[in-house]
Amino acid sequence: MLIWQAPYEAWELVGATLTGAGFSLIVPSFGVEVVRRVPASSRGSAFGAFIAFWDLTMGLAAPLAAVAVSTTYSTVFLVGAGGTVAGFLIAAVLARRA
Repeated sequence: MLIWQAPYEAWELVGATLTGAGFSLIVPSFGVEVVRRVPASSRGSAFGAFIAFWDLTMGLAAPLAAVAVSTTYSTVFLVGAGGTVAGFLIAAVLARRA
């Protein structure tokens, strides 16, 4: 959201830094959760499936980024912020079930 509404270039840099720092923590933390939730005999398969789907999402993100060419960059970041809010809501629902 910092990048979407950035009035100055410095705000965009702060937003990009926070995005990169958060992104660098996601794969390891989700990987730990995947491995923790399955029996020891299935950990390799579970982690492999996790990485395969992670790669699939990264592959799908590239064509979706092409939308930025036909819209403004702020729209792309607004959609990303909406995805983040949706992810938080899903996580909250799943946390309550656990």
